Amino acid sequence: ALLAHSVTEEDGVTRVALEHRFPLPETDASMGTGGVNDVAVRGDGKIFASAGWDRRVRVWQYGRWRALAVLRHHTGAVNAVAFCPRSGILAAPPAGQ
Repeated sequence: ALLAHSVTEEDGVTRVALEHRFPLPETDASMGTGGVNDVAVRGDGKIFASAGWDRRVRVWQYGRWRALAVLRHHTGAVNAVAFCPRSGILAAPPAGQ
């Protein structure tokens, strides 16, 4: 089960700290991942995104644990991801911003 541990809102962005009781998706060499800096959950709870050390943003479907999309446009580690609470649009600013 995935449980909201704490919820904070700042500048219109809601961040949810999660407590999980299942193994998170493992990363491996075929995925090219090296670690995760941040995770954001879309308001409906069906989709979440991860910000990776490997310069990629991955969009996941809850429960399937396969990346729906891998965004490869950053030139450095991705430090943050967030979903707009009104539109559900995903934002992933470049490092340092």
